Amino acid sequence: MNREMRGRARFLTAAIAALALGAAEARADQLFTLSGVVFNDGTAITGTFTTNDALNALLDFDLTTVDGAVTGLHYVPGTVDDSSTSLPAIIVLSTASPFRSFQLTLDGLTTAGAPVLIGQFDSFEQTAAGRREIVAGSVVGAAIPEPSSALLAGPAALAALAIAARRRRAG
Repeated sequence: MNREMRGRARFLTAAIAALALGAAEARADQLFTLSGVVFNDGTAITGTFTTNDALNALLDFDLTTVDGAVTGLHYVPGTVDDSSTSLPAIIVLSTASPFRSFQLTLDGLTTAGAPVLIGQFDSFEQTAAGRREIVAGSVVGAAIPEPSSALLAGPAALAALAIAARRRRAG
């Protein structure tokens, strides 16, 4: 192997080592699942919502209520006109026509989850025809795994090793 190739090989080895040793874990969005969330009319709301890693932005939601004191609705981004959400404390989803408002207030949301805040005007679903309050429940959190930077550097390291082996055989 000539001097120039050895220099390139050393540089490549150093670059791979720097990537592997200095890699920071990628941040992950947080997925929350409603658990035991029940309205005062005996019906439940089920589903999930996703926040960013900092727990201060609602990224996605898929929540379903069933008919009870008010008609149920499948809350997904396409059915909601407005969200005045203020995470990590409150999720508010609204529709204009027909009028409907859903509010879920959380008591100290962390990546592990939080209890639903129970009380008049804390957590509820309301339509022009009526209103129902949430009387029990919590949300349970789980990180949505993302590949770490070190894991992404793995294929680059394998490619570098293959190139080095091929050069050794050729030289």
